[in-house]
Amino acid sequence: SRAVPAEPAPARVVERPVVVERRPVETAPVDNGAAMRNEMAQAFLRDAERSLLEGKFDAAKTYLDSARRIDPGNARIDSLSRRIRERERQVLQTETTIK
Repeated sequence: SRAVPAEPAPARVVERPVVVERRPVETAPVDNGAAMRNEMAQAFLRDAERSLLEGKFDAAKTYLDSARRIDPGNARIDSLSRRIRERERQVLQTETTIK
């Protein structure tokens, strides 16, 4: 008897799980920079307030200028600037008033 050639077995489809490469979620460097700038601006504003309370108006204005360069849109800057000018004017008036 002659052997009947067997048909080749159909190719088996092996399903493999899809491997999705997971990359760490990166936070936008802009956010980190913005947070750091905001923190620096707040520190300058605190220093400006402290200088104002001590009557050191030039130092207060310098700190305020630094805060403005870092965070020009900060509403506290204009408010504190007005307070510095007003307090400076009061002190100047008091010092120049003849008693």
